[in-house]
Amino acid sequence: MNLLRKLFRKLFKKKEEVKKISAKKTKKITARALYISYYGTIPSGYVVYHKDGNKNHNHIRNLEAISRSELLKKNLKKKK
Repeated sequence: MNLLRKLFRKLFKKKEEVKKISAKKTKKITARALYISYYGTIPSGYVVYHKDGNKNHNHIRNLEAISRSELLKKNLKKKK
């Protein structure tokens, strides 16, 4: 738990910002924090993507950084 708090503090400048995170955002930020802790920074314009599509599956092997345009393409394929 302390590791997660340290990662959140890197992402947010003020402690109050961490407390205001909703449950939905926590899952998203947890994936980002895990990715950053393992691979380093996320390139500008990229997002952390769950390879299997399950946003609850925050295993490092299930996470990858992809561009927003790649994300759009993948989301469009899912909807068809």
